[in-house]
Amino acid sequence: MRFFLRALILVFCLPSGLARSDELVVAAAISLQPALEELDRLYTQEKPKTPKVRYHFASSGALKSQVIQGAPIDLFIAAADEVMDELEQRKLIQADSRVNWLSNRLVLVTPTGKRAPQKLEDLQHSDFKKIAIGDVKTVPAGSYAWEVLERKGLTEVLKSQLVYASNVRQVLTYIEQGAAQAGFVYASDLASSRAVQVAIEVPSELHRPIHYPAAVLQRTKKAAAAKALLQFWQSAQALKVFERHGLIVARKAS
Repeated sequence: MRFFLRALILVFCLPSGLARSDELVVAAAISLQPALEELDRLYTQEKPKTPKVRYHFASSGALKSQVIQGAPIDLFIAAADEVMDELEQRKLIQADSRVNWLSNRLVLVTPTGKRAPQKLEDLQHSDFKKIAIGDVKTVPAGSYAWEVLERKGLTEVLKSQLVYASNVRQVLTYIEQGAAQAGFVYASDLASSRAVQVAIEVPSELHRPIHYPAAVLQRTKKAAAAKALLQFWQSAQALKVFERHGLIVARKAS
């Protein structure tokens, strides 16, 4: 539950007026947390005079709502195109700053050492009483997973077994703690857990492409600092970190 609680705390710590003037506030999909925390240390070492970066990690949908409500966020990186599309339509981001250079893979995982399904249809077996996925409305990983189940004709037959999580890391926690016997997460999430195993690498043709769009917020007063950090994330040094954390680099270093 630690990831779930931390995500809740961070989301509700974003009311207007609490951001320090000397901080750059970054809201990011929780699946990027390990990579961005490592990169933050590197960025601070490389550019010690830049504003301190304060990160807030949660589901993309929850963070999108915070942006819409006016939270003091300078830079946002989501885990789905449609999340950023809505903010662009609302003119809440600087459209010319928007970039898309990272991707991921969806996998079905089970507890290490336990029975694993050989194909998605095997989830109908009684061994898989609970299957964890992210909340379809707010968690992109959950939306991708639902799309997979729909294309396989499994949504109706499995609906009583599905357990919904507030973010993709909570899905992982459910499986680690035995609250679910299977679940859909990103391949990059596996680095943080030895208690789960990959049962199935979900074919990418079963869901829309997984993208991580990032953009500077329209209301920011620290556009230059936000753009500098965004540029750093696309550097060769940063791309190696993202790849080491299981993410897929969809474009070359800038």
